[in-house]
Amino acid sequence: MKYKELTFQNTLSLIIINHTAFTKQEILASFRTTPTIDTKG
Repeated sequence: MKYKELTFQNTLSLIIINHTAFTKQEILASFRTTPTIDTKG
């Protein structure tokens, strides 16, 4: 039971990390497409 809970939490955290990374990429993409904001780097 403990092992199952641990793996479930691990997969859940991985999903959350992937989701936040995806949203970060979307935000960065929107920043790139916005001409008023000039961010190089």
